[in-house]
Amino acid sequence: MSEDILFNPLPLRRITLKNRIIRSATYEGLGDESGIPCQELADLYCRLALGGVGALITGVVFISWEGRAMQPRQCGIDSDNKIEAWRRIIDRVRKAETGVKLFMQLAHTGRQTRREVTGRAVLGVSSKACTYFRQTVRVLRDEDISKIIREFARGASRA
Repeated sequence: MSEDILFNPLPLRRITLKNRIIRSATYEGLGDESGIPCQELADLYCRLALGGVGALITGVVFISWEGRAMQPRQCGIDSDNKIEAWRRIIDRVRKAETGVKLFMQLAHTGRQTRREVTGRAVLGVSSKACTYFRQTVRVLRDEDISKIIREFARGASRA
């Protein structure tokens, strides 16, 4: 195997990455208080694209307010008012480096958040509290599961 395989294109099912360098999802904290991504996020993604990544996975992006993580300034895709900000970021990155692929990591944190952050009940598959977050957890009902599925679908559609 060639030592430069890292820089060879990687054909996947429906796309081809220009190389095998993938920036994994992280938490950037570059959204405003409502989860709209800020200009600093576009700056970061452009630097990564220009640095040579073949693909860039966004930081964790919430699909509903109750599914937010506890960290401040997390970005979301839970409403249509966030689409244009994401579109501007994507356009800037594609202009900076045409070959880079962008993927959005959609998330609902379940029991790994705090009621003080979301203003809503912390939901989980069981009532067992997370040892780190130590929140009272309300067990998901069938209607909660259906709602979260719909929120993921809407988030994916917006993305």
